[in-house]
Amino acid sequence: MVAATLKAALGCYIYFAGLRAFEEEHNSASRNFTASSVSRIVSTFLTNPLNIIETRFELAYFHGYSSVSAAEKTFYSVKV
Repeated sequence: MVAATLKAALGCYIYFAGLRAFEEEHNSASRNFTASSVSRIVSTFLTNPLNIIETRFELAYFHGYSSVSAAEKTFYSVKV
């Protein structure tokens, strides 16, 4: 629950901050579309690790995690 809330709040903040950065007085539809797309891509890219940690924690019985921090520790220690 904590990871999901953090991910949602951080994702919204990044998305709307990106939209604000692209804001101009006279925007066209294509510029708005591009700004929205770039903001969403950056938001997803930055919050994806939280999504992985959240999913691992939801599968706690399968992986044996006791907390979100335990899932996070193994996320950063796994080698590809």
